[in-house]
Amino acid sequence: LGGVTSEIYKSYFKSVGGYSFVVTTLSCFAIEITLRTMADWWLTTYSRGQTLSWSPKYFLSIYLITVLVSIAFSIFKTVLMSVGSLRACKKFHEGMLRRVFHAPMSFFDTTPSGRVLNRFSKDQNGIDDQLMFSLFMFLNQSFVAIGVFIVVSFVTPLFVSLLMPLGYLFYYSQQYYLTSCRELQRIESITRSPIYAQLSET
Repeated sequence: LGGVTSEIYKSYFKSVGGYSFVVTTLSCFAIEITLRTMADWWLTTYSRGQTLSWSPKYFLSIYLITVLVSIAFSIFKTVLMSVGSLRACKKFHEGMLRRVFHAPMSFFDTTPSGRVLNRFSKDQNGIDDQLMFSLFMFLNQSFVAIGVFIVVSFVTPLFVSLLMPLGYLFYYSQQYYLTSCRELQRIESITRSPIYAQLSET
């Protein structure tokens, strides 16, 4: 009950910059993780003495280029998500403000003023500040986990057999957490609205 539908996600992605923006951002995440993994592999290969025929200068040049390009993609994805977050925040705020200004008087007769203020304060702050940060951390950790799974599966193929039960366990834990978190968030929003209403009326 009260789950976020796919239409909400589509609306947010369109506000951020559209599907091309999403694909570009995801590509930056993937390239950065790939380059980071390649840099670790390159360092491991050199430390094992498998590149004795190469000069240290050649090794350091390749390693430095890989790390610098990885950092460049990391900065680029951060800037992209920041710009997209600002664009989405502006569109959502303008749309909400426009709807309130054009709402009939019956809306204000039946809707407490604290609920309206709550939308423009705490809920808008969640979109401005918390949502993009949470999305950034989710994408970053997801791509890191995918990279680790690929490397570990390549080195230890037996690990693949454990992915299915582990995936089911994490999925079950996620669903339990989302249900509890959603209900707590709803209770928090309901209890905050009368406080805003009291402050605005006094």
